[in-house]
Amino acid sequence: MTAATINDVITQLEAIIADSINTNDRMGYFAALYYKVTAAVRDGIAKGQFQNGARMEQFDVTFANRYLDALSAWKNNQPLSDSWRVAFEATKKSSALVLQQLLL
Repeated sequence: MTAATINDVITQLEAIIADSINTNDRMGYFAALYYKVTAAVRDGIAKGQFQNGARMEQFDVTFANRYLDALSAWKNNQPLSDSWRVAFEATKKSSALVLQQLLL
């Protein structure tokens, strides 16, 4: 489901993290990192740390939707770009370090 607000993004990331914990899926590592960054952006907007909070939220939501759409495509065996495919496939390899997965 496409996120419309930064809180929508956070809610979806929380669901990915919870599911990853329940299923012991390494996919949750990136979602957890992304959650921390998105929550920090949300808090920064609330504190007026950005020159244009509305624009920053839109930027964050647009960028997050790229990840969320790619993850949905991956889970539903739909076409996705090679870069996302490589990143998601790496979560299935226990030989990949967590840092390697995050950098992908």
